[in-house]
Amino acid sequence: IISGDLIFQDQALTSLDLPELETVEGDILIADNHDLVDVTLSSLETVGGTIRIDANDELTTLSLPALRTAGGLYADGCDAFETIDAPDLTALEQGLSLEYLPDLRDLDGLGSLTSARNLFLFNLHALRSIEGLSNLTDIETTVYIQHNDCLSDAEVDAFIANLDPDVDAVPYDNGDDYPCP
Repeated sequence: IISGDLIFQDQALTSLDLPELETVEGDILIADNHDLVDVTLSSLETVGGTIRIDANDELTTLSLPALRTAGGLYADGCDAFETIDAPDLTALEQGLSLEYLPDLRDLDGLGSLTSARNLFLFNLHALRSIEGLSNLTDIETTVYIQHNDCLSDAEVDAFIANLDPDVDAVPYDNGDDYPCP
């Protein structure tokens, strides 16, 4: 158990594997580790704060196979990012925000997620499907799904149709290159 925050920033890491870590009561920040390729937190079940993955240029994989709850999950500006694997994650109290991840193709690794305060999917140019979020029907405030070139407007509209009509849903400028190869 870590009672505070866990920070890996500007380190010369190529891999991050913490197999014994089960709980972080604060935030997890993994940022500016330009050679980091994969993160595996195989026993992590609970994060009281936010998991923030930011500007890790070579990061391809975030593996959180035991994670059940976290305050939030934010990934931004990881140019090689392809995979999020958090199959047991059910709730994000603060929300899910994925931005500027040009190689992320799907969200299948988030298939158990049912509730989040908000959802932001921006500039995920390779994202072809949000079917992995089909169980995410309990969103409290806001849904922004914007500038995702390979994501069809029809799929976005179908996702939004399953939400509470009081949710502020703003789809915009998706599917510019749909269907993508």
